Amino acid sequence: MKMNGREGKGGGKGKAIIGIAMAAIMLMVLMVMVPMGSARETTAGLAGNEIEAGDTVYIGEQGLLFDTDGDGVYGGATDSDFLLEGVPDTPTEDQSPISVDAQGWTVPFVARGKYTVAGIPVGWAGLEPGDALYVDEAMITGDIILNTATQDSIVGKSVPETSEIVFKIETNFGGKIPGACVDIRLINPDGVTICYLDGQTLRDIPLLGTTMFVGDPAPTTTAPPYADAIDLAELDMGEYTVKFKTDRATCNMLDVSSAEMDFTLRSEELSIETAEDTVYRGEDIVLKVTGNLMAWYYLTVTGVDVTAPPEIKDAGDVKVLSGAAVISPAAPNLAAWIKTDINGVADVKISTTGADERTYTIKVYDTTAVWNPAQAGGPTFAPDDFVDYSPFTMDDDDVDVEVIEPEVTFDIPRV
Repeated sequence: MKMNGREGKGGGKGKAIIGIAMAAIMLMVLMVMVPMGSARETTAGLAGNEIEAGDTVYIGEQGLLFDTDGDGVYGGATDSDFLLEGVPDTPTEDQSPISVDAQGWTVPFVARGKYTVAGIPVGWAGLEPGDALYVDEAMITGDIILNTATQDSIVGKSVPETSEIVFKIETNFGGKIPGACVDIRLINPDGVTICYLDGQTLRDIPLLGTTMFVGDPAPTTTAPPYADAIDLAELDMGEYTVKFKTDRATCNMLDVSSAEMDFTLRSEELSIETAEDTVYRGEDIVLKVTGNLMAWYYLTVTGVDVTAPPEIKDAGDVKVLSGAAVISPAAPNLAAWIKTDINGVADVKISTTGADERTYTIKVYDTTAVWNPAQAGGPTFAPDDFVDYSPFTMDDDDVDVEVIEPEVTFDIPRV
């Protein structure tokens, strides 16, 4: 039995070693599968369509030129056509040899990966047999984000006109094709394409790398936030669509684009709505506050009998409750600091279990930073009549909700 135990342990070690070896092999295979071609160096004075050994080319590129005779002229009369052959043990190994016109080649739809040069003499000092070229498929994606450190996406969301945005563009060919540019297709609610926004051109934007940002206002590879980004105040209210698309002339006729994205632009006006104008005592008053994105607002309940008060619930987007600080210890939590989400919306519930039957006015204020709970010293609370005193209030809105006595019904069974 002990011998069997030792054999079991030895077998386990053997399996572990085999597993590690297999993992290493798989990693090597993955490294071969992924195109690792270098950028097309602009420092060498090469244009975006002049290809050297080790470069990555993209399916659909047109007019690519090669120097096969080493005279420094790409696509010259003496440059020879050649073949690209797949590499064993990679995704290209079963690919038939690809004929390449050195004086103007269009990359066909072939397997992605590493290829080697064949079919030209050795020693011409230009492109040589055995040199590697990589074929990949061009891709472009991106996002529309707020000018914040958290880079919150506004795609599919509603934002106020006071928002500052940044376009985030991601490609796998940015920085590899010298001079490559991208267009931002921004279409307004009337179907009109906008070419400039807040002084920033949305056409022929140079691709600075695989990830770049437009909104500084100059394009950059540095992530937000910035001191100033793209303002939306000049735009009309409504739904906008955005798409990132290659500029074909500077991308060797590559014709790829991102998925279509949308966002809705709305007024910055602060508002508060109630799900029901009348609720039975014991039911919650359900409120929706709409304002700026990720913004703090001050909410109070007025018209209260302190002996039978309602109470703001510690739920939803309520961040800090007043406790007994506003009216009296007998009527706590009649005020709260709330914070909107990425849509500019905050959900609030108020319990009426111990409330008197009457009409309550719930007010929301867009105050200055004086009372913002994010400031040093923590949140500050004040009676409603003080909050509503200029210049401490920038904007406000209110809504009335009536709390009534629950209906009592009797179900009398038939005899």
